[in-house]
Amino acid sequence: MKRIKYFILCLIMFFSFACSNSVCEKNELEFRMNNGVLEWKYTSDSEWKVAADIFDANKSEIGDGNIELRVNENYLEWKKTDNDWMTLFDLSTLKGTDGSSCEFEVKNNKLICKYSDGNDIILFDFNSISGINGQEILLQVDNNKLKWKYTNDENWKELYDFSIFDRELNLKIKDNKLMYGYGDNLKELLDLDSLKGEDGREIEFEVYDNVLMYGYNGETKKQLFDFDSLIINDSIDTEFIVENYIFKCKKTDTNEWIDLVDFKELLNEINVEINIDDILDIDITEKVQNSISSMISVAEKSVLGIANYEYNDNNQLVKSSIGSGFVYKVEGLLSDGKVANDINDENIIMYKHYIITNRHVVLNSDEIKVYIFEDDKEYDAELIKYDLKDDLALIAFTHDKYIKPLKLGDSQTVKTGDFVIAIGNPEGFDYSNTATLGIVSYPNRYVSVDTDDDNIDDWNLQCIQHDCAINPGNSGGPLLNIYGEVIGVNTLKFATTEIDNMGFSIAVDSVKHTVSFLEKGEVAPRIVLGITIIAVRDVLGIDSSTWQYDYNIPKYIEHGLYITSVTESSIAEGVFEQDDILLEFNSSIIRKALDLKVELNKFVAGSGDEIKAIVLRDGSQIEVVLKLK
Repeated sequence: MKRIKYFILCLIMFFSFACSNSVCEKNELEFRMNNGVLEWKYTSDSEWKVAADIFDANKSEIGDGNIELRVNENYLEWKKTDNDWMTLFDLSTLKGTDGSSCEFEVKNNKLICKYSDGNDIILFDFNSISGINGQEILLQVDNNKLKWKYTNDENWKELYDFSIFDRELNLKIKDNKLMYGYGDNLKELLDLDSLKGEDGREIEFEVYDNVLMYGYNGETKKQLFDFDSLIINDSIDTEFIVENYIFKCKKTDTNEWIDLVDFKELLNEINVEINIDDILDIDITEKVQNSISSMISVAEKSVLGIANYEYNDNNQLVKSSIGSGFVYKVEGLLSDGKVANDINDENIIMYKHYIITNRHVVLNSDEIKVYIFEDDKEYDAELIKYDLKDDLALIAFTHDKYIKPLKLGDSQTVKTGDFVIAIGNPEGFDYSNTATLGIVSYPNRYVSVDTDDDNIDDWNLQCIQHDCAINPGNSGGPLLNIYGEVIGVNTLKFATTEIDNMGFSIAVDSVKHTVSFLEKGEVAPRIVLGITIIAVRDVLGIDSSTWQYDYNIPKYIEHGLYITSVTESSIAEGVFEQDDILLEFNSSIIRKALDLKVELNKFVAGSGDEIKAIVLRDGSQIEVVLKLK
């Protein structure tokens, strides 16, 4: 690995070597110039040590002392003879860090670092700035770079760049992902959620003093990798990758990757099972069993009970109903109430957990409480916002314990026959963390619901139909795939003497859209066209003698939406007309009102987007354009 060939860095590395005596945490380096000799010591020491005799070999070549150097109150200063001293650099900014040991030697006016592995590195050649033919030399620090030139030259030459000391590698764990980078620019190395412990136990990782540690919860952590074993104070960045669970690194100026840690060896050491077929030679059924059991044991900790409290006629606060919800986002709170930038910040004193549940679970509540099964205790929660149409609500509560959020998946990838798991609190908290297994019956159903309690269905929920057993109390709980990702929020079931196992979960893509507004205390805007419609096939199924409207439907028309009125000042005014038959919308054939809603859901109210539609007007098909203003 390439070592930095700069004078100041070698002092830092020398300081690092001396750091092993454990006094360096409180010690800082001091420097002074003594008769042309640069000397250093720790603040706790009384004896000065020679770093380099700068002028000894070439005093005559630099113009008999035209350039003088000194250290004054830890500032490196220089001057030309008979001139005032000028500051070059504040040496107190250089702090000791761990690194390879190095011994120094000055030979032929060259500063040499002798490493313990036997390699001698020339760190700085002072002859490079010696005056020629009595020319005087000027020095300056510009943008943290030390530069020099002869007085007769126009261009400055760079000696070394002090900013290299800002290139210290950062290692963090964020949202259970191993991250690395320089400064605040962090890249993901490995999703630690991919490492699953045996018997459902989670492997915990932490970073302490730039050392990656691992172990089971409650057990002593073991060292996995010490990042300080790399020379990280380098002007050349180090790159990292994880390929096939092997952790590798290389310098950006080379093509050779070096293996650092094999995570598969770690998994074998602590008997971890992950979804790699060649790790465990077991029957596929057992693999599925282990995968589902492990996933449930992890996910159930993030599913909480939701209690709705209302005041009764005696002004007593009583529990009126219960439901379920799940943590999907967590913020760390500092002592001043501010939100920490990093969830792993050691100064965090409380965690604010954001929970998704159903609107009907918290509706009309005077107080909301969250029940944690492991604590067997309820905690006060706040309602942030609920949606007026989708059966969704967002609540939050604080706790000194971190509850891992569930990952929101992608409902577009859901297929009929996929295994799904529902977790919730059916019939009360006595049955908390009940898990039921089923399959996706159909991935995309639109279910008509009454959102304003007027006994008229006025909204269609985009749902996943499944056959997991869900009961009162499951409402608001997650529907999970076998990878532990939320693909839906359980909201209702059809249950009669003739129907069973028809459960419905609000599709997670719809959930993500709605929650993005609830987080801001807003209700998701919906597109209102301002037209009254009825499906043509419904009209044709009614005895014409009972019609309450004079429909004009040509005999060859069998599908579409008949428009009976257009609201003034609506976005439909001037686009659609009374007695139009809407045949196509956004290039999709329209047979029923739900088809129109599905297409409208692809757009955002007020976006200014233009949507093309085909209508039958006065016997002719024409194209109209609707603008979402």
